[in-house]
Amino acid sequence: MNPWLIRLQNAQVRLGSEILLKNTSLRIDSGQHWAILGNNGSGKSILARLLSGELSVCGGTVDYQSGKSPVDVAIVSLESQKELIDHDRRFNSSEEGDGKPDAGRSVRDAVLDGEVNQQALEHWVQVFDLESLLDQGICTLSTGEGRKMMLCRALLKSPKLLILDEPYAGLDQASQYELTQILSSIAAKGVSLVQIACAENELLPCISHVALLENSHLVQTGKRAKVLESKAFAGISQIDPDEKWLLPKAGDENKSLQWNEQCPLIELTNISVSYDGEIALPPTSLTVCRNEHWQIEGPNGAGKTTLLSMISGDNPQSYANDVKLFGRQRGSGESLWDIRQRIAQVSAAFQMDYRLPVKGRDVVISGFFDSIGLYKNYTGQQMQIADEWLVALNIEELAESRFTELSYAQQRMLLLARAMVKHPTLLLIDEPCLGLDVPNTRRILNLLDAIAMQTHTQLIYVCHDPEQKLACITHRLTLF
Repeated sequence: MNPWLIRLQNAQVRLGSEILLKNTSLRIDSGQHWAILGNNGSGKSILARLLSGELSVCGGTVDYQSGKSPVDVAIVSLESQKELIDHDRRFNSSEEGDGKPDAGRSVRDAVLDGEVNQQALEHWVQVFDLESLLDQGICTLSTGEGRKMMLCRALLKSPKLLILDEPYAGLDQASQYELTQILSSIAAKGVSLVQIACAENELLPCISHVALLENSHLVQTGKRAKVLESKAFAGISQIDPDEKWLLPKAGDENKSLQWNEQCPLIELTNISVSYDGEIALPPTSLTVCRNEHWQIEGPNGAGKTTLLSMISGDNPQSYANDVKLFGRQRGSGESLWDIRQRIAQVSAAFQMDYRLPVKGRDVVISGFFDSIGLYKNYTGQQMQIADEWLVALNIEELAESRFTELSYAQQRMLLLARAMVKHPTLLLIDEPCLGLDVPNTRRILNLLDAIAMQTHTQLIYVCHDPEQKLACITHRLTLF
């Protein structure tokens, strides 16, 4: 029998007033590669953080082969990447006068993280093809580039166990294939892997064992084939029936937001974005007219998210490009507040930024003010509209819940309600199903189609997964 790497015995975790993973026992041996499967809110990421040592037990024990400290364990996740960027923003926040936002520390410094093993650095930089990015700021990386950086950073510490929380989230198909080959090679060289996933089709080929989580409880563990053929797995992977949506109509408060219907909503003429000679968005043109719903496609790093930031005005370089919104040239004296009233956004990145423990109803109401948190007095009518959207999206029970204590999918639904309270003319959707399980992915896609059909809101939809189709899409733009 192989020596064990991590052993949990009757472990449990306290988050706030709630006890999670009650009486959880799990043993991971050297040479084994585990997947932790479960739907959103089942406790997968909590278990990953417990295994990595980021969380401590309030009952039971967690033992590591190396002792009480998980020195041989590394974790790679979207959350850990976000924390790295947040650290840079807190301690090195600046805005340069040339319209270039602070890029953060270099990839080289972030990867090294105090390590001095130059030979190991050169090896992993070559494996992940990071040579051209070493002097680039970490805040400028695409999703795929950021994932490679975090993997390189973790592997430089020579872990015996590598935990991967949703490693394919946000990656295009080519990047997924490339990552699979790299991770399979790492596993073959003796590093044990623990993969956090929502669906069977996401599992790495090397996965030998599976642990099923449901409602923060381990319901079954064992060899891969046996667990995936079990009734327990069939139960958690079942897709719920399609919901029927009846969405609120826009009221009189939106009359001031009308525009000349003969004018396109968006006119981008040969726009481009670059930082220090690095192209973030190649020359691109786009015209969106009334009653059109667009999907923006392309590989990681092609500039899809940058394009959305040019439309929303979040990118300072939008004022140096030929950008027209609702018939007005960007920078011609238009009211920024009026523009923001017409545009709403939902993305996984924004969800990670919304880290305040405010109540669900306040999250939705904050959409009227385009704020993270609620800092202004709101009217009775605004609260009524927020409640109407909570009811329409079947999440009224979340009104009094703290946002940070909700599951990933519940947070996403609240942010969709937040985006829609002002009945925006344009809804910018960047990877809306990132990190969601199969039932919640189906739910979000159906809701977006309902928004397109039942409201006057038009969608600009960014997505990598060819399976995540919207029936409402009328036009497509592919970036390369």
